[in-house]
Amino acid sequence: MVLASNKFFWIPFYIFIIFKTYQKLNKNIFKILLFTTALILISDRGSVAIKNFVKRPRPCHYNNPPQEVIVVKHCGGAFGFISSHASNSAAFATFFTLLLFENLFLVGSLIFYALIVGYSRIYLGVHFPFDIIGGYVFGIISGILVYFVLTKLLRKNK
Repeated sequence: MVLASNKFFWIPFYIFIIFKTYQKLNKNIFKILLFTTALILISDRGSVAIKNFVKRPRPCHYNNPPQEVIVVKHCGGAFGFISSHASNSAAFATFFTLLLFENLFLVGSLIFYALIVGYSRIYLGVHFPFDIIGGYVFGIISGILVYFVLTKLLRKNK
């Protein structure tokens, strides 16, 4: 679960997804990479802003955490709602699912990726389940919005 939470662990997966996107939409890959960068910035910074607004402590920060909480490695920042990991993984998965929806293997892989990242955060004791659900909702909305802006731009440039 520590690996599943590590963004560097997923780099080969990101490269694979981007390669598959290049195979399908090669002439637009630069725009897609630009929008992917914007997507992650929106998802990540937005989730941090929500955390700082809501200010709900992480389960590992309570003085007497529930016995079920397993804290492996470190606890993270002070606040947990919403999970940036869940938001970013859901945003990435949603955006690329919309781009590559014909390929069921890739769609399944993207969904699995987002689910395992979210679950790992609960397992490691750094988020409550609703932190993950909130992150997923924010990430999915971010992914859909950025996808629609991209497709509108691509249609306009045809």
